[in-house]
Parts: sequence; C-alpha cells; structure tokens
Amino acid sequence: MDDMHKIELSEDEIERISSGLADLGQTFMDSIKSWEKVCKSNEQLLSTSGYAGKIIHCHLVIENLLKNSLISLGSKKEVVEKLKFSEKLKKLPTEGKLFCCLLPGVDRLNYIRNQITHNINYEVTTEDMSEIDIYLTFFKLADPAKLSIEERVSEFTYMCIKLFSVSSIEVKGHWDNFSKQYPTFFKEMGEIGKKVKLGPHK
Repeated sequence: MDDMHKIELSEDEIERISSGLADLGQTFMDSIKSWEKVCKSNEQLLSTSGYAGKIIHCHLVIENLLKNSLISLGSKKEVVEKLKFSEKLKKLPTEGKLFCCLLPGVDRLNYIRNQITHNINYEVTTEDMSEIDIYLTFFKLADPAKLSIEERVSEFTYMCIKLFSVSSIEVKGHWDNFSKQYPTFFKEMGEIGKKVKLGPHK
C-alpha cells in the first residue's frame, strides 16, 4: 500500500478542505463571469468609428483599464484619477501580471495618440505602429498588412481588455472574499501536500 493511503486527517481538516474546495471552484467560476462582464462592457466602448476618433477612443478605454488595475493593486482611487496616462503606466508593475507584456505597446499607443491630438495633420506611420503590429503577429491575432491602422489599434485594445480585466477590481473581489472566508486554506493545502509527499517517514 502506498504512503498516500496511510495519511490520517482530522475531521476538522477534512471538513475545511471539502468546504474550501467547493467554494474555491465557485469563486473561480464567479471570477470568470466577472471577467467576461468587464471585458464585454469595455468592448462595447469601441463602437466608435473613424481614423483619429478610433485611436483616441481606444486610448481612453485603455486608460480606464490602467486606472482600474492600479486601484485593484492597492492605489487610492482619488490619487489615481489625478494621474496622467503616462504616470498611470509608470506606476504599474512590469512583471508578475498578465498585462505586463502589453505595457510597451500601451506606451506606443500613448505616443501615437499624443501626436494625433497635437497635430491635426499628423499621419500615423508604419514605424509608429511597429510595436503594436508585433503583438498582433506574435499572438496571431491578425495580419497587420491586411488591416487599416484603426483596425490594428482596435485589435490591440481588445487584447488589452482581456488581459487587464484579469486584474480588475471586480475579479479581484471574488478572491478577496474567498481569502477572508478561508484565510489559511492555501497554507493548509500546502501542509497536506507535505504529508502526502512524506507519508509515514515525516
């Protein structure tokens, strides 16, 4: 008989684990639903059309994602709302979150938006779009050569919505509630894992 069958758990441990696992699954499903809801609400904001209008609109959608991510990570709302786009961008972590890989592209979009809003005759160039096009190609979202500039910016924005929304306040709230209800759940699971690994030789 292998070591795993010799492990003895108290009734309290078994009850906490069973309850925690059930709520863990529900928390995961609820967080997915919230993520989908956040994505959908942001995607609906992209219905505007037009070259400059689309780029500026996408920029505003992404700025809202930056704001919500910072607040979700612990920054005060009243402080974040006073920050410029570039300041919000600099305050975000550069590793450890799904959205981190997108930050160079977001910075490039901010540059393009600034050029458009300060020069009515500004023409977005292939070089301007190079970093954003890399994302479309790498993640196989689309062939940049077959899309207009506003379509390429829109595709990039959709990607930002998906990844930034994982760190949204709405999604985080589900896991915060789980942690409050089961503050030691993951620690206990780790301890049980050690018992499984060590068996009677602990």
